[in-house]
Amino acid sequence: MRNANVVIVVYDVTDEHGLERAENWIDVARRESSAELLVLVGNKIDLVDKRVIAKTDALKVASAGSLLYVETSAKTGQDVDNLFRRVGETLVEISLESEEEDLDLVSVTLENPNDEDVEGMGGCIC
Repeated sequence: MRNANVVIVVYDVTDEHGLERAENWIDVARRESSAELLVLVGNKIDLVDKRVIAKTDALKVASAGSLLYVETSAKTGQDVDNLFRRVGETLVEISLESEEEDLDLVSVTLENPNDEDVEGMGGCIC
């Protein structure tokens, strides 16, 4: 976990303590890794009648911790591809933002010191 770019913490939506355990793992991930992205995944959403953790509760945890949140069913495959697509897209966004921050951009304005009309002169005024 120490050199990971992403940490994905999965919890069981049918386990009443699942989200609480996931929060503990998120705390560990924050302490022990330098991951740029933390993802919280609610799994087993195919077991609708056994679900005990509301999506709204998990969204509150995700929002408070600035986590990406996705719900899936590993059994049926529901939204598993969405999970990995969103992770990939978010990593690209983070990478692009990081590159922009690393650039030392300088604003340059070219002016004509003689205030001459240089159109049609075929060259640069520098």
